[in-house]
Amino acid sequence: MTKQEAIENHRKMWRWIAEQTRIRKRIVSKNEYFDTFGIPYISTCCYCCEYAENTCSNCPIEWNRRYCMDSEYAKWLYADTWQEAAHWAEVIAELPERIEVNYNEKI
Repeated sequence: MTKQEAIENHRKMWRWIAEQTRIRKRIVSKNEYFDTFGIPYISTCCYCCEYAENTCSNCPIEWNRRYCMDSEYAKWLYADTWQEAAHWAEVIAELPERIEVNYNEKI
């Protein structure tokens, strides 16, 4: 999977989770996304984790905290209401792409 595919799949999945959570008025899980579309489960938290080989520092998404388990993802995971879960799923879907800095590049 390429970086762009990971980001596109990440956004598509989290947008769907946010939308379905609002429609169904209950917290919709990531597994429901895979089941609904007949997509094989990924072995990590999300497509970006899969791409980054579960190394947060390699994630192509810029989280507001250093590690996703201390960020918006944790807020979604531990949401008390479907409204809160839908909000955080939407936030996760729209997190910006991480800007890569190449320190070896000549100026």
